[in-house]
Amino acid sequence: MIRSLSIGDPVRLRGLGLLLPTLLLTATACSQFVPGWGGAAVASGTVFTVGGNQKVLALNASARAKGEIFPAQGEWQYPVENDRKAGTSFTPPVVSGGMVYAPIHQLGGNPGGPGAVLALDAGNGSLRWRFDIPSGPSAQIVGPVVVAGGIAYIGASDHFVYALDANTGANKWQFRTNNKIWAGVALDGAGTAYIASLDHRVYAVDVTTGKEKWRHETGGAIASAPLFDNGRLYVGSADGFLYALDVSARSQKVEFPARGEWRYATGSWFWATPLLDSGTLYAGAVNGEVTALDAVTGKEQWRSRVGSIDAVVSSTPVLALGILGISARDGKDGADGKVFGLDVKTGQERWRYSTDPKGPVNSALASDGSVFYAYSMNQRLVALEANNGTSRWVCRTDQTGDKLCKG
Repeated sequence: MIRSLSIGDPVRLRGLGLLLPTLLLTATACSQFVPGWGGAAVASGTVFTVGGNQKVLALNASARAKGEIFPAQGEWQYPVENDRKAGTSFTPPVVSGGMVYAPIHQLGGNPGGPGAVLALDAGNGSLRWRFDIPSGPSAQIVGPVVVAGGIAYIGASDHFVYALDANTGANKWQFRTNNKIWAGVALDGAGTAYIASLDHRVYAVDVTTGKEKWRHETGGAIASAPLFDNGRLYVGSADGFLYALDVSARSQKVEFPARGEWRYATGSWFWATPLLDSGTLYAGAVNGEVTALDAVTGKEQWRSRVGSIDAVVSSTPVLALGILGISARDGKDGADGKVFGLDVKTGQERWRYSTDPKGPVNSALASDGSVFYAYSMNQRLVALEANNGTSRWVCRTDQTGDKLCKG
């Protein structure tokens, strides 16, 4: 059923009240330090994250499970020196072509410093290149790097998306919107990049030239990347709707909704990019609801609330072993971090994990197919069995050198 939205819905306002102050703070050039919640990426048995020590880390999952002293085989930290910092991050690194691309919110961990992209060798952590957002201190990074076709795309709070040569970091082109960009870029594989902005719009841009093809405006800010599949673009907005846009109809500026287009409403902001699997969209909302929708029709298949009435879901669901992994922040103060394992067919809760000590889990989980990796604002990275939520290992990331992952 397509649900109507009441702008005054108290659940929506409560969820936004918990999440927005923190992110509004981090998206501006301010003098106050805010810890990151960068999340993790996993490739070939190695987990990559930007830790509480403000370093880019490569962790050998097998070595962490055995409790070996850091650095074990294949592990590294960048910068290498214990007294130097890369900076904080609010989104996971990306691993592509033997390189790790880390989006840094404030370079060097300096409050008010500029955002930057670090490109590191995935094997040894050596720096290949660095790109500083050229607008200076007002230009932090909140969203992820997206790498495809030899280009690394990054959006920033200076309203620009930058298209960088993935091998050298050279700026090939840049595209300006009318507000901050907190989202990653979506690509159709056929020459178009889709850019979402807090200015309420999604833009279609030529990947070669950076020239705009068309734009579509929603009723609210868009903080997460669109999802492209089979000629459709799925976009979550702060107006409380998840949109399915036909890119052909949008390019022709046909009045919305054109044939095959729809929008689904919940009582809150669809903050995160949905997950698409086998024709079903799985979307989390700031009011703590997770919904499964038919990707073609928008028809609701199931809807489930995670945690308490105060729970906030602001990250993309992750699927492994028939379990939908959901990260959340809970509690009246938003300090309780939770990871939920839902049955992908029914939405019923199969298990839950609570962070210890308390710390919200704002970033999406990573998975290697059988394990979920969750990063909490208590600065710990935890590996959870996907089938039952049992903790396999925990790494405390606010230490350096051989003290990393201890305590």
